[in-house]
Amino acid sequence: MVIHMQKYFGDYAQNKDIAEKIRQEQIEPLFLKPSQYKDEKIILDFSGVNAGTQSCMHALFSSVVKNEKEKALRKIEFKNVEKNGGLREVIQMVVEYSF
Repeated sequence: MVIHMQKYFGDYAQNKDIAEKIRQEQIEPLFLKPSQYKDEKIILDFSGVNAGTQSCMHALFSSVVKNEKEKALRKIEFKNVEKNGGLREVIQMVVEYSF
């Protein structure tokens, strides 16, 4: 499953309410129903997103990483963050904090 972040956030990921909704409706179900989504990966595609806030990234995936640990990191892929300035560092910080 590919989730295109620009579709929800535009070029700046800052809305925590939208991030929480994405997490609840699209990310968490893959962990809550493992037999149904056994081999499915979640690709968070940040193409076109130039930056994002730490609080938005926390709302988007922190609780999943905190609860699922390595399993979450095997299922969730962060795509096109290398090209987005400080976004990669924000995501990395949130992942590290969530462990």
